[in-house]
Amino acid sequence: RPVILVHGWFHNRTGFLLMKRRLQALGRRHVYAVDLPTSRMGVQRLSAILADKIDRIREITGATHVDVVAHSLGGLVARWWMHHGGGSDSVKHLVTLGAPNQGTALAAFVPLGSGRAINPGSWTLAALAVPPPAGVKVTVIWSEMDYLILPVETAEWHAKEGQVRMKYVGHLSL
Repeated sequence: RPVILVHGWFHNRTGFLLMKRRLQALGRRHVYAVDLPTSRMGVQRLSAILADKIDRIREITGATHVDVVAHSLGGLVARWWMHHGGGSDSVKHLVTLGAPNQGTALAAFVPLGSGRAINPGSWTLAALAVPPPAGVKVTVIWSEMDYLILPVETAEWHAKEGQVRMKYVGHLSL
């Protein structure tokens, strides 16, 4: 299965260069770090772009399913794709790294676009407040020292058995 790496806000695929190399060294042949214009669009539009990229990767590789590793805002984009963009039929394993699954208090300082979506209580977060689809394995990795996701517990999501709580790791280090 291809692995799709989805970056966070104001970042790009280069943030996954090391992870991509390590996954390939571990035997995952098809690892794709995608670029999304996170600074200019909301979660829903980014999800549609992600869906197109994943469809193209599946077409190129002949794969029916993918695994997704998504950092920060990329986690919400991947979840929107999975829940509202038809991705539940294509994804086997979703791993989020420091995703603001329940929002972050820092979003109050970014009242536009994606910033609105990660504001606790936003309609985007309300639409994502559902358990993972049946058949999709979810792993939620978050850190006690993530000072961008506040409070840090807002990185938790429904996958209680798939929660990995890290210590001494910052947001970008995840």
